Amino acid sequence: MTRFSPRHVYLIPLMFLTPGLMAATKNPECTVGPTTAASYTWNFSNETSQLLQKLQAKALTVRDEAAHLQAVGRDNPDLTGWQPHAAILNRARDNVNDMDRILCRLRTIKRVDPSWQQREIARITPTTLELTDYTQAAIAFLGQHEDDLWSPDYRGDVRGIYQRASKLTNSLGNFEEYTADRQDMQRLGRELHVRSSS
Repeated sequence: MTRFSPRHVYLIPLMFLTPGLMAATKNPECTVGPTTAASYTWNFSNETSQLLQKLQAKALTVRDEAAHLQAVGRDNPDLTGWQPHAAILNRARDNVNDMDRILCRLRTIKRVDPSWQQREIARITPTTLELTDYTQAAIAFLGQHEDDLWSPDYRGDVRGIYQRASKLTNSLGNFEEYTADRQDMQRLGRELHVRSSS
């Protein structure tokens, strides 16, 4: 009879959940549901803006989690064992999976969005998929090498998570500012038009 140590019991859920990340990486296409009457009056542009804000919030959380992982042995002695890493990677995995679902919806509705939103979705898609890949690689490495937290491969995966999440956070923050400026310009344009026609 095989006996599992407590750390193996802890990693079993981590290992079973890894295929979900693999599937998200290998099959980024989404299924499109049937068109409904509400589809014709739905404000897709507004939905896209809300989804991009959610994506930015998730990317910020993942970036902070990756920064925490990068502090191993340097600033945070509580992260010297594999268990805290597994817990943080589990949280990162959950957020990245949420990001993949958001990206799926964005890619599904992209064709009905204005071109400026379509360009942003196209721009963030590769970075989001790379974030998924780095998260998957870090989880797989930790599952096979629990005691090798100083490995350049693992450290590189964690750095990749941090860098991609940072890039998304910054990009989406810039896009949010652009969106606000665009709305201000449109509002001012309407006000000027109303004033000039009176």
